[in-house]
Amino acid sequence: MEEKSNLEVVIDCISTIENNLDQIISSFIAPKESSYHFFWSIMLDSSILPIGSKIKLFVAISQNIDAKTNPTVLHKLIALRNAFAHQGSNENPVFIAQKGTKECKGFNALKVISQSGRVSLMDRGKAFEQFNQHYKASLDMLLEIKEKLK
Repeated sequence: MEEKSNLEVVIDCISTIENNLDQIISSFIAPKESSYHFFWSIMLDSSILPIGSKIKLFVAISQNIDAKTNPTVLHKLIALRNAFAHQGSNENPVFIAQKGTKECKGFNALKVISQSGRVSLMDRGKAFEQFNQHYKASLDMLLEIKEKLK
């Protein structure tokens, strides 16, 4: 079986996060049976309700049920997702020359824009490691809230 690329992993992970956000929103709102399909297929569709809005709803729901959350990990996760999704793998080559030597180090950078608008260049490998850390923290947080809503 062929190994997934980092981008495929990022897309699959965000899909899992979004599905869990949808489940939390649906659990909390509890649409009546006659509108359940409409709620899931139309209202929660990402073209109608983007993931950023779903995160805001998640935060509001968490506050409403007095659950402690850290939405910062979700925001960092989405910033990294956006960087991976919108930049080619060779788009930002960076070369660093050591002063006084002939050595030169290079890496492909990822331009990450935070929620506050701060732009930073990150090594793609390190960015992928951070993405995985934020994914695990985000998923753990979402699963904890889902459990509280049962």
